[in-house]
Amino acid sequence: MNLAAIILDLDGLLIDTESVAQRAWYGAAKELGFTLPEHVYANMIGRPVVTCRALIDSILPANVTIDQYMDCSEFLYFDQMERNGVQLMDGAAQLLDWIQQTGLGSAIATSSEKAAATKKITQAGIAGMVPLLASADDVIHGKPAPDIFVLAAKLLGVAPEQCVVLEDSEAGVIGANHAGAQSIMVPSTIQASSTATQLAYAVVDSLHEALVVIQELYGR
Repeated sequence: MNLAAIILDLDGLLIDTESVAQRAWYGAAKELGFTLPEHVYANMIGRPVVTCRALIDSILPANVTIDQYMDCSEFLYFDQMERNGVQLMDGAAQLLDWIQQTGLGSAIATSSEKAAATKKITQAGIAGMVPLLASADDVIHGKPAPDIFVLAAKLLGVAPEQCVVLEDSEAGVIGANHAGAQSIMVPSTIQASSTATQLAYAVVDSLHEALVVIQELYGR
């Protein structure tokens, strides 16, 4: 593989916000008097807000509106981050340092909207470490469509086939595969599905292990 660039997911991959989101999604359901089914939550991971809204709206009780639920979950999400800050995932600092040292291109491809992503990147202290950002605002079709990975590769000035995508979600792995990129999955809140396992170049337990795989692919 002629590896030229690394495309990185943000939430649950570089920064520990997927667990925060999980608590907010389930917490909002509890406060509003219903249970969020596990399979619905699993299908929300890595997907844009518009998709999450539609998934939740389909299972809401009659006395709860989607706006009520989203407002409640958003309050719980940002309240947790204000109180606890935004933490890097284990191994993220070492991975980003290595990418910078090699001179490989790097970009973030996230299902978060640009303003929210930029804020979280700044809070996590990595604003200068990954120079390019492709967000949900920049594409019509979010993950698992390939659009955001195609855009990230375009921003990097390389072909998707020259990129390794790091993802924690099935949606991201599917999107990377459809874009023509290799993917390494580092699951965060749920285990890798059979689909993700089949499509990913590798499924690993940490960013430390992901870095070893990338170094082998880089081969220099």
